[in-house]
Amino acid sequence: MTRILHVSDTHLGKRQYGDDTRREDFADAFDAAIDLAIDEQVDAVIHTGDLFDDPQPGVPDVNRCLDTLAKLNDAGIPFYGIVGNHERKLDEQWLDLIDRFDLVHHLDETPVLVNNYVALYGIDAIRAPSWNTYEFELEEPPTSADVTIVCMHHLFEELVPPQQANYELQEVIDRLNITPTAIALGDYHGYTEETVDGVQAFYPGSTERCSTKESAPRGVLMLEVEDGDLEIRRRTLDTPTGEAPRDFLQVPVQFGEQDGIGLVEQHLDEALGPQETLDEQLVVIELHGDDTTVSQRDVYELVSSRGAGVVHVQDKRRASVDLDFEGGETDVADIQSLIDETISELDIQPTSSRIEEVVRATDATKDSHIRNDVEEILEEEREAQFDNIEDDQQTAGDA
Repeated sequence: MTRILHVSDTHLGKRQYGDDTRREDFADAFDAAIDLAIDEQVDAVIHTGDLFDDPQPGVPDVNRCLDTLAKLNDAGIPFYGIVGNHERKLDEQWLDLIDRFDLVHHLDETPVLVNNYVALYGIDAIRAPSWNTYEFELEEPPTSADVTIVCMHHLFEELVPPQQANYELQEVIDRLNITPTAIALGDYHGYTEETVDGVQAFYPGSTERCSTKESAPRGVLMLEVEDGDLEIRRRTLDTPTGEAPRDFLQVPVQFGEQDGIGLVEQHLDEALGPQETLDEQLVVIELHGDDTTVSQRDVYELVSSRGAGVVHVQDKRRASVDLDFEGGETDVADIQSLIDETISELDIQPTSSRIEEVVRATDATKDSHIRNDVEEILEEEREAQFDNIEDDQQTAGDA
């Protein structure tokens, strides 16, 4: 029997919510996957893209990755991978650079044999403008190979929700010059598998939760090949310390005009139940309803004091901004003064404080994550503003 561990979307270097603790969590999850491969003494590990979260990963993230892959190499287990959309560069890929250390093999159109019976191919994430003209041409597999696996990194309609899909997997199968036994996929962070036109296709999901929506346990896939048959078994991950991955707790809070910080504490107690502390959990607090004097920092300090490992506060409260130009003629100077006054009353301190923390973080300035982290913060703020607009429109429509 040939056993191959299928890993994907490890997103090394991801500072989720701008927190270095989360960066360590993503690295620990990758360690857990590699430790599983070593413990199970698999014949190979395949990684189907987004090894790193950024095309310019920081030096600490690359070093941590090298240390983890060195363990696998010392155990005599080869690591095969492709490039995902997050880490894709225009020039030489990080996978190629790590390949120089003989720790990985970058899969391509030329088959690589595992135990002389399983042929592995790789197709890196394809940029959208090149999709229609891309040539899905693979070399013929060796005659000894009775199972062929093509690794890809895209969202395909037959396996993921239609609103998330980019392409149809059937199109790929039709365009390939060979008919593979299976297509091992990356990019989708949930576990799913399907047989399309006789070809087994599957996503193992990400090794760490990249958003609060990803509530299912994280894991990898064990591919077992025997007598030309491929069996797929899902394995969940524990961290290298033997502990379960960090728990997520999402707490929505609906504010009324008179509510204070006590409302947040009440909802937190209800979410915890008999548990008194948060025990290093990742806690996401969503603030909805009326804008009040309770700031994001107030909420952050409260939740941190209760033992949370990581705290993220999303402020989606409705803040009404009225520009009253009624009452006669108003010159440009008056209008500018009114705008300045209104802007000064807006609560942008929480957002600017988060950005300042990212910029001042020593590691962030060294590993070029500033741009991505700031963009993530601003994107969250934009989403919150759109949510407020949608809420207002819904309220108006119901009136």
